[in-house]
Amino acid sequence: MENIASQDNPSYISQGRSFSETVMLFVDDVARKTTDLSKGFATGREKVLGNEYNYTIFGLAQCSPELNSSECKICLGI
Repeated sequence: MENIASQDNPSYISQGRSFSETVMLFVDDVARKTTDLSKGFATGREKVLGNEYNYTIFGLAQCSPELNSSECKICLGI
């Protein structure tokens, strides 16, 4: 697993963000890590804590091997 970028940070909810904002930031972070790696993929995990819930969300993003970094960023929307 040393070739996989991962994220295991405290929740954005604790910083005053909504659940949907947290998910959007998480997806963006995983996508950005994908384009920074020579392997062309990245995974992430984020704990999301709220007053009445405790979730862990997981993400995976992968670029097609024939795309360069710039094309991958366009494809992933970053």
